Amino acid sequence: MQRKDRCREPRAITRTRCQARLRVRLGYLSGKWTVTHFEPNHNHELTPSTYVHLISSYRGLSEGDKAQVNSLHMYGVRTCHILGFILGQKGGYADLGFCKKDLYNHIDKDKRAKIKDGDAFVALCCLQAKADNDPMNACENVKSPKFLEEFKTLLYINIGPDEAVKEYRHNELMSDFKTKFSDPVLSISLYKYEIAASKVYTRNKFWDVRKEIENVAALNVIDRSEVDNKVRVKINKFGSACSEYVVIYDKDKGVFACDCHLFESCGIPCSHIFCTMKNESIEVIPESLICKRWTKAAKDEFISELSVADNDSSKLDLLRTSAVADACNRLFRATCKYMGNYRLNIDSINKLTSEIEKRGSSDKNRNKGSNVIGDPIVVKTKGAPRKGKNRMKSRHCSHCKRTGHYVSKCPALRDRDKLGEVQVDNMAQASED
Repeated sequence: MQRKDRCREPRAITRTRCQARLRVRLGYLSGKWTVTHFEPNHNHELTPSTYVHLISSYRGLSEGDKAQVNSLHMYGVRTCHILGFILGQKGGYADLGFCKKDLYNHIDKDKRAKIKDGDAFVALCCLQAKADNDPMNACENVKSPKFLEEFKTLLYINIGPDEAVKEYRHNELMSDFKTKFSDPVLSISLYKYEIAASKVYTRNKFWDVRKEIENVAALNVIDRSEVDNKVRVKINKFGSACSEYVVIYDKDKGVFACDCHLFESCGIPCSHIFCTMKNESIEVIPESLICKRWTKAAKDEFISELSVADNDSSKLDLLRTSAVADACNRLFRATCKYMGNYRLNIDSINKLTSEIEKRGSSDKNRNKGSNVIGDPIVVKTKGAPRKGKNRMKSRHCSHCKRTGHYVSKCPALRDRDKLGEVQVDNMAQASED
């Protein structure tokens, strides 16, 4: 914390020293478990069911996941593609069991375990040589203004729009979880303003507000006047007396207005307003300076509605998923150890999977009354049914209506013509006689 060259922010505080606990003891004579201590009261808000899978004690790669990740990574599959593959297997981030950072940590730990004497130096030299010789390396092309745009285009083409939306929503959920259930480390002298900002604003917006609070140390109040409960404060910056800003504070309404207009453009109080609050001994950030869209409670209504509507179904799905995942992991370890078990069980697994898929349609019809919104049932549209494609009609005669010939070659007409010719010949012979 005291290092002057510190670049990263300190790790957020997640421990609250909560005294809620349950202690049990096994009686040696009776052989029964008895509760010895129970404290039900918490000193913090309980985590909603939407964020339970993000708690560190509930996250982690199982043995089956580790074996699958190691095998895919051994054959050259990238980490992001491994995450997408396992994500598709388990059906979403809520059922994944770990986050992206856990997966990268596991692969990095596995790599560091394989490094021996001299290998780290050789690897660094190899990477440095690649950066010097490879013109397609990211370190060489990141200076190009077109590189970032092309890289984003390739990224979203490879993962697809649906996967990109899922990843965006998961990242947003992770950001909300860190904002709600961890506190930043206080590091500036105006700690009351810093505490108030940390309790109100989201984590990313808190960093911007804290920068404005830090800038108060370089400001000076050069003039103050008050007329009709309206305070007018003139402020300049230390070392640049030419730049002056005027802040007007209405005591009756609790409204601030500054010439820099940072609050109107970005929605956060400027350093000049904080300097005026310090000069007027205001220790709490007024409601007029808090923009709701940057607060932690901006999504509380949506999250509460979603948790109430899907409370039962989400709990049941989570329990079923964890039970099936545990059973599959045990089956995975037992099947893959020996070739005989693999050949014996792979056919049984395929048959069981096909039977479950056949029963899936009947399960969908049973869950019509649940609150979960799924795909609509396909219903036949109104109107006459579609007719089949018109087949090519066979050729037929327009005289006898038979197929296989035209009227020019009709046998009936040919016989009639022959009969007419015979009659004409007979009449000619009769006339000659």
